[in-house]
Parts: sequence; structure tokens; C-alpha cells
Amino acid sequence: MTVERPRELREALGVGPGDLVTVVGAGGKTTLMYRVVSELRAAGLRAAAGTTTKIFPPSPEGEGRLVLGEDPAALARQLEAWDWAGSGYPVLGRALLH
Repeated sequence: MTVERPRELREALGVGPGDLVTVVGAGGKTTLMYRVVSELRAAGLRAAAGTTTKIFPPSPEGEGRLVLGEDPAALARQLEAWDWAGSGYPVLGRALLH
């Protein structure tokens, strides 16, 4: 009997360098977004999570770090200054959902 290892979401979705992924639907978007970005970062790729609306904060034990603001240029500057060699990933949003 051959046991296959579970595929990562990024592999199942075919996500790789240079790809942009959008997620729409009624539920699970934030969890999916954080999971895929976490997998990409673990593979050594640059990846960020973001939304055009308000966002639930990443869990404290997760690797996401909030970068909030409404000015696209300011958000871009923060991404340019991000320590991509370090752990974690940026989570972009306009404001927090409570």
C-alpha cells in the first residue's frame, strides 16, 4: 500500500513565484489566505496577504504581522522596507474587524 503525503494548498492551487491569488466567497477566505501565504513563506518565497476591506487580525501564534492603512503609496513603502529574509509575512488591510 502506498501512502501519499497530503499536498499543500499552494501545490494544489498551482501557486508559485509571481502569482496573484484572489479569494472570494461566503466563508473561509481569511483562513485560506493566511494558510497559502504561510506555505509560500515556508518555501522561501516572498508572499503577502491583503484585503481591500477590513480584515480580521492574524492569530497571535501565527506569522502574520499587520500593516494597516488607506494610502496605497504608504503601504507600498512599508512592503519595500519589509525584512523578507526574516520570518513572518505582511498582512495588508484598511482597518481591523472587531
